[in-house]
Amino acid sequence: MPSRSAAASSGPRNLNAQVPSLESDQFVPSSRPGTALDKFSQQLVEQYQAVCARALLALLKRAGKSAGRTLEGLAAQASEATYQKYLEAPTEEMRLLGVLKQLAEDEKIGAGQLEAALKQRLASESVLERDLLANVYTREHFLRPYVDLVLENLASSSKLKVLEVNSTTSTVSGAISEFLSTLNGIQEVDYTLAHPRAKSLPDDVLQAASQVKLVDWNMSKSTIPGEVNNCDLIVYKSAAANSNGDSSEPRLDHSSLLASIHDNIRPN
Repeated sequence: MPSRSAAASSGPRNLNAQVPSLESDQFVPSSRPGTALDKFSQQLVEQYQAVCARALLALLKRAGKSAGRTLEGLAAQASEATYQKYLEAPTEEMRLLGVLKQLAEDEKIGAGQLEAALKQRLASESVLERDLLANVYTREHFLRPYVDLVLENLASSSKLKVLEVNSTTSTVSGAISEFLSTLNGIQEVDYTLAHPRAKSLPDDVLQAASQVKLVDWNMSKSTIPGEVNNCDLIVYKSAAANSNGDSSEPRLDHSSLLASIHDNIRPN
């Protein structure tokens, strides 16, 4: 088709033309070896271990018992200033240090009774199960990669259904619920705690889990409770991870338990 009055121009057709750039994508793991804890938490755990070792060493000396080189070496890592700072006001999660401090200050307990008193306190109050050292993984730096993975695959981003299957007295519902409440887009969290002794958990645990549904878990069946299904996230915690020496717990068939967990995860 002929065109009249048209003139050619040497100027660019697009004045805002950009130089093309080459882009590439690569997989970066959310959790790398050795980085499960942030630097602050790592320092806290290391200092707390040393402080507990020093407090235990003092009790052993008072009881007239010798300590191994490992305990002495760990205790030496806590300076006097650090030791006094932690000992002055142990936080609620520092349950082991709290018990060691109480025994050290109790003048009614003789040197020959210290070992028995310590064992009794640790067992009756489930101290080791609920101590900071046994629950480091509840910190956000550790939880975030796994929770983020669940959130990325949610069918509905506004509601999250969580089941915690736990045979210990140290529940993680509080830490996970608190973490989820800080995320944008999660409008409702349906959280259920399944425990073999749900109604006899310590009062402070029940109070912290006041917004959580409690159901009894029959461990002998090696399956999660049948009344809870289509979960977005299932958290499992076993007493086997703690050296509490409790032989009364039923032996679990973990193959059956894992199959049960698989069947109760909501399909994508």
